[in-house]
Amino acid sequence: MTLEKTSRSIVRYLHHNTAAPRDSAGYVQLLVICQLFQVSRTAVLEIVERVAKDRLNLSPCQQLIRACSGHSTDDVDVGNISQYEITDYRDVCYCVHGTTRSVYENIKISGLSRMKRQMIQFADCKDTVKRHSTVLIHLDVKRYLAKGEKLCRLQNGTLAAPGNAKGMMKTSFFHRVQFL
Repeated sequence: MTLEKTSRSIVRYLHHNTAAPRDSAGYVQLLVICQLFQVSRTAVLEIVERVAKDRLNLSPCQQLIRACSGHSTDDVDVGNISQYEITDYRDVCYCVHGTTRSVYENIKISGLSRMKRQMIQFADCKDTVKRHSTVLIHLDVKRYLAKGEKLCRLQNGTLAAPGNAKGMMKTSFFHRVQFL
């Protein structure tokens, strides 16, 4: 398996596996990941450094690993992952959710959903938008924050919002929709 495929498997495991032995900040022992995915510690360090730099994060002691965002399990406190809550719209230059045209057909009716995840994810620059996106939804950060909604910057620099009580974000908060 290539390092890219291994990194995606590790991220998926850390995002969604309810049996993962993690703490409330989402960290799992690096040794557990090495054993589970049959990779060396060196390979995992390379994955974090070069392949999945925005998706995985090591603890300062480099003995623990976690996904930076996108958790769907309730045992991870996203507050432990977020760097800070954004309170001033001027702190955000770019806030875009990437999706596909087929998914956008539902989004334009219902709004954005966090689905099974804890937060709705946004890219903070064009380079970090999901690579298969054909539709970019630009968030009107000023209007969103003015309505008292919560927006966080995560440790990896991406932006995330919990949405309303149902995990949804209304289309009225979209600044514009761009088709690629």
